[in-house]
Amino acid sequence: MIIYKQKNHIHCIRNQHSQDLEDHDNTVQVLSHHFHSVLTKPIFDRSIGIKKVTQCIPNLVLEEQNFILYKEIPFQLVEEVVMSMSRDKAPKHNGFTTDFFQSCWDILQRDVHKVVKDSHCSALLLFSFHATLISLMPESSKASSKFYF
Repeated sequence: MIIYKQKNHIHCIRNQHSQDLEDHDNTVQVLSHHFHSVLTKPIFDRSIGIKKVTQCIPNLVLEEQNFILYKEIPFQLVEEVVMSMSRDKAPKHNGFTTDFFQSCWDILQRDVHKVVKDSHCSALLLFSFHATLISLMPESSKASSKFYF
């Protein structure tokens, strides 16, 4: 059996004087000097370099679309969405139905809007929003085993 093993190895490196160096000690010295100078340089304005790089990337989202995506979600829109949902939806991951949220909207509205706003600002959803809950409802009021579901 033949085992081929790939090794990442620097065989030759060119120093600042354009000389090719092949021995290990000189390679270590050149790399150490390079990274030391890179890491100890004062931080400078990189906006010109960033602009050059980003100009090479095609714009897939129009500026108007980007503005809409970053625009704050109005409180009235959150309320409109909650109130337009069907009241008889199955319980959410936390056990509360849409009817609960609609009926208690006066109490919950600020917290719901804060969750929506935080998710929009951070571009992260709570893990529980990704959860799926399957509710088994019995076909009969006398359900006594899994066969009645």
